Order: sequence, then structure tokens, then C-alpha cells
Amino acid sequence: MTSKERGPGGLPTLLLLWIVLYLTGLGALDVQGSLEGLRIVVARSMVESGDWVVPSFAGEPYLLKPPLVNWAIAASGLVAGGFTAFVARLPSALAVLATALLLVAWGRRRGAPRAGQVAGILYLLLPLVFEKGIRAEIES
Repeated sequence: MTSKERGPGGLPTLLLLWIVLYLTGLGALDVQGSLEGLRIVVARSMVESGDWVVPSFAGEPYLLKPPLVNWAIAASGLVAGGFTAFVARLPSALAVLATALLLVAWGRRRGAPRAGQVAGILYLLLPLVFEKGIRAEIES
């Protein structure tokens, strides 16, 4: 492996693309539909009640979906000191970035760093990934 292949390669491009696509305007869109709003309400309830084990909605346990996204949104709101659309959607955007970086790492590990970089960048550009990556939903 040459020193050129060990360098950051396409990482600056990938990070810049992620920032432009996923962070710019992340909080500008209104909360879409009841599911995204539900995630935010459940996460806020976890922080307010202190019960991080069993998510609740309107005082009743909310067990229809796995709690990981609720935990991530709650942690984001706790760190930020409140819940906004941006704060609630940030875990989804970060999950997309983490997946893109895993593709880059996978390419490097397989001896194809350029392929990993291209795969990571293309992943960020997939319409369905983008749609889910800018929402406070479980699918991202």
C-alpha cells in the first residue's frame, strides 16, 4: 500500500458531502407525520421521566418498536439541552455518516480503498438513504 493510499483519500469529500446534504437545513423542515413526532415525544418522555428502559407515550408503555432510536434521540436532546427538529434528527444523520465511514473502512480493509470511498459517497447519495437520514425515524 502506498503512502497515497494510506492518506485521507476521499474522506474530506465524503465529510463535506455529508455536511452539505445532511446537516444543512436538518432542522428547517417541519416535523413530518405522526411517526417522526411520536419518536420525539417518546424520547422527551424518557428524559423527563428518567425511565430509559421502557419508553412511554401518554403515560403508557410504548413497545411497538425497538427503543434504540428513542434512546439516541433522548441522548441527543439531553446533550443539546432540549428537543428541536435538528436535535431529534441528528442521530439519523449520524447513523448515515457512520454507515458511509464503515463502507470506506471496509474498502480499505479489503485492499480497495478507492472502492470503499466511492461506495461511501454513493451511499450518501442514495435517495432512500437521504430521505430516512434527515428524519427522526427508526429506518435510518
